[in-house]
Amino acid sequence: MLQAALGPEGQVYVASMDGNLYSVSPPRDGSKEGRVVWKFDFGKNLGSKPLVVAKPPPAGADGVGTGASPTVAPDGMVYVGANNSNFYAVDPDGKMAWLFEAEREIAGIWSTAALGEDGKTLYFTANKGGVYAVNREDGALRWQFPVYGSIYSSPTLDKRGTLYTASNVGHVFGIDSHGAQKLFDWFGGGPPIWTAPAVRPDGTLVVGDRTGRVMVLG
Repeated sequence: MLQAALGPEGQVYVASMDGNLYSVSPPRDGSKEGRVVWKFDFGKNLGSKPLVVAKPPPAGADGVGTGASPTVAPDGMVYVGANNSNFYAVDPDGKMAWLFEAEREIAGIWSTAALGEDGKTLYFTANKGGVYAVNREDGALRWQFPVYGSIYSSPTLDKRGTLYTASNVGHVFGIDSHGAQKLFDWFGGGPPIWTAPAVRPDGTLVVGDRTGRVMVLG
């Protein structure tokens, strides 16, 4: 489910399947309605690689809009992936700073990016190509961790620098975010895992699969 993101000055950022990322100013002076400050049109910023699309369903197969929630950095930059398999950096004024073209696939990027503790690296997953780490300043690829199958699960980063994510063929991965080294690969039997892994205070993980199982991993 898409979630809104809050900017450092109170702006609300909402991505949509209608093709746009919206910046919304919250209600002021007693008003009960916010105001759309700008919208960023993914379709007008497609990059150079041909898109992979299909007739809907599934959701996002037409390459329009996004099923991913935006990530906002402390300096106000907004980062979001889209169904066209592009990952975007958008400045607080609604202008594109850069885009990264992930490997093309139907409904390309549905994950919310994780921002590294150093503030310099963004981690996201895609429906093709696995896990990507890109430089926040210019979108340059730092490393890529390929997996079998697609990933809808957003990555979770812990304080030790371990990145966790899961695949649509039932695997949960632990990856060293500093060097893209696989720390573990746990197989849950096959059902897709779309939820972002949650890290508990004791370091164990909680994940849920499409059959309704909730699992705790040591």
